[in-house]
Amino acid sequence: MKGGARAPLGIILRDTVGLIAVFFVVNTATGVYSWVPERTLTTLFAPNLAAFVAVACGILLSRAEPRFRKVGSWVFAAFAGLFVGVALGETVTQVNFQRGLDPVQDLRFMAGVAQLLFDVTGETARFAAYAIFVVGSVALLALGLLAAFLLRVLFTHFKPHTIAFPLSAVFVVLALAVFGPTYTLSMSIARSVAVPTAAEDFVAYELDAAREPNPEYAFPAIADADIHVFLVESYGYTIFSNDVVRAGLYDFLREQGEEIESAGYSIVSHFIEAPIVGGYSWIAQATLFTGQRVASQAGVERVMSTPRTTLFSIFNDAGYHTVFSMPGTVNASWPEGEQFYGFDTLLYGWDFGYSGPSFSFVPVPDQFSIDFVHRKMTETRSGGDETPALIVYGLVSSHGPFNRIPPYLDDWELLGDGTIYHDLEIETFDNDWFSGTQWEEGYIASIRYVMKTITEYITRFVDDDDVIVILGDHQPGQQVRPRGDLFSVPIHYVSRNQSVAERLLAEGFQPGIIPTQDPPHPGMEDFLSQLLRAIGRPIRTTPEIAE
Repeated sequence: MKGGARAPLGIILRDTVGLIAVFFVVNTATGVYSWVPERTLTTLFAPNLAAFVAVACGILLSRAEPRFRKVGSWVFAAFAGLFVGVALGETVTQVNFQRGLDPVQDLRFMAGVAQLLFDVTGETARFAAYAIFVVGSVALLALGLLAAFLLRVLFTHFKPHTIAFPLSAVFVVLALAVFGPTYTLSMSIARSVAVPTAAEDFVAYELDAAREPNPEYAFPAIADADIHVFLVESYGYTIFSNDVVRAGLYDFLREQGEEIESAGYSIVSHFIEAPIVGGYSWIAQATLFTGQRVASQAGVERVMSTPRTTLFSIFNDAGYHTVFSMPGTVNASWPEGEQFYGFDTLLYGWDFGYSGPSFSFVPVPDQFSIDFVHRKMTETRSGGDETPALIVYGLVSSHGPFNRIPPYLDDWELLGDGTIYHDLEIETFDNDWFSGTQWEEGYIASIRYVMKTITEYITRFVDDDDVIVILGDHQPGQQVRPRGDLFSVPIHYVSRNQSVAERLLAEGFQPGIIPTQDPPHPGMEDFLSQLLRAIGRPIRTTPEIAE
């Protein structure tokens, strides 16, 4: 077009449609964190900030002087790579954990990612994490350079007419009005650097001075019996909300419950709402053990920043020996956790002396770890030590990707150091961390194995007066969990002491191993006070005043 001549209508329409098309192609690529989790076509058209920035930069690069284009391309590539990397991370966390990305905190767990992907531990896992970060950064930078080149070439050869810009803007605004805005990646970055608010919502716990008769015991209602808490990995509400999983587990669970009851135990059940889904079990554990609602790594660090009452410190003060079995911890020790929670005995993955093959997430099968703790406690008490124990079993065999399920051994004495597993048939499923065709089948098999193991341990090895708690740490990953499902997990109390069941029934628990309570369910932060009320020693709570 020369002078002030008006461009033909066809060229204006071509330029406008072309610019809009470019915008929505870029919008689809940069908005992956929005439309992938939602799995709806409408979210493809919801404009996001990154698309505006990318298209504007592409236009500027195409019109910049040659001496500025090279530098501009590298700057654009760096920012484009950063945005794409954060967008992919946001997508992964939204799909798997139903939460946003926390770039600062989540990067700290790259060693765990390497462990999952490559089945390595320790220094090898840390080296692999650095390698993933470096290779990923280089790949994202290369992708950014390619995007800069393509946009520059595109807008060099395709020069939208001036009137195409306002027309395109009107179209985008209309799309924004129709489909609604998507939250931008800046929200993720803001979450990662946000300063935690004051702790005015926290509470301090103290054992209630009121006791039942017989002050000889710290917990008179159970005469200071042992307490076993089984944290079952990925044992979640999806057992009842996913029709395939329900069909594979409902009758099995009912049979396990009947077997426990036939041994003289009472079972009462409910649901409890976990603060997270899909992973990050230690966040759920922080909620369980402190009675505080903790839903992020920043929250864990906030809670652990000052000494406070925990499940373990309460039982330590009551004269119990506290044990936490953590076979899934294989990369490093946890001195800050030991100091904060106050375990008497903390068992890491390497403490079990396991010499068998690996199963799914970590090597040690649940039956082996439970038996190891049992043998260790039996050995301690063989010398006449009658100290009651609180034992928390962190179980791992039902961890994703649900591909290698250990066999259950009826004769527990054959477990030895685990070498026997090399000679046994392992149930395998076509699943890995990237894809799978048997997610639900593998998940069903893993829960069957774990619950069978717990049932057999209760009916064959637990003392008559002991109190047992079985609960999930969180819901499984999105491969099994229905989209938008509750965060809730089942919780079961098992005991021959009828007073335990009676107290819990009065709080809304139901008899049997199948809970059916409608939501909303109590939060996992209620577990600490709930357990103490169940065994006849409530706690008093007082708000903490933030300094």
